[in-house]
Amino acid sequence: MIVLHATAQRIFHRPGIPAYRLGVITVAPGFAVDEVLQNIRETLPPDVLAYTRMDMIEKDEHYFVTVKSLGIIFLAGVLVAFISGAVVLFQVLSTEMIHRMHEFATLKAIGYKSSDIVKIGLQQAAIFTLFVYIPAVFLAIIVYQKAYELSRIPISMSIERAISVLGLACVMCGIAAVFALGRVRKSDPVLLFR
Repeated sequence: MIVLHATAQRIFHRPGIPAYRLGVITVAPGFAVDEVLQNIRETLPPDVLAYTRMDMIEKDEHYFVTVKSLGIIFLAGVLVAFISGAVVLFQVLSTEMIHRMHEFATLKAIGYKSSDIVKIGLQQAAIFTLFVYIPAVFLAIIVYQKAYELSRIPISMSIERAISVLGLACVMCGIAAVFALGRVRKSDPVLLFR
């Protein structure tokens, strides 16, 4: 519950109390948090803001991610990492595909379709992604822990965050693979004889 100094004095009927801006109320077992919250909101003046713990956490997270420069810089870093990761993966896959062009042409010559070869390329991209993702998660856990120790901002690598990063990595992998496989789809069995 967040109140102005004057409101706190009026609520507690003590004019000399310190200027509190935040108060915490623990709901006793057997009472519904939502009902207690509703009663507080109805009883106290409109300048008193009352939130549940989860509401306050969400409000703080929203503020730090979308308003403060730290969150904006972090989101920009995610975007730059996504783009640079896709470019690096594209370069690696392109080089790998060029080195294996004769093998892909052989597969086409013995009857494999372009879609089968694309599946092979996508599997290779997925392997590269997982090969990098697994150690990156452990490194991220260490970085989050150090950031928490230095700033005391409550951040950590949650399962949800790790899964969303894996999803982004898979999207990045797919985008890079589609571009890298452009030549392979057009590969010609004639390449065997060059």
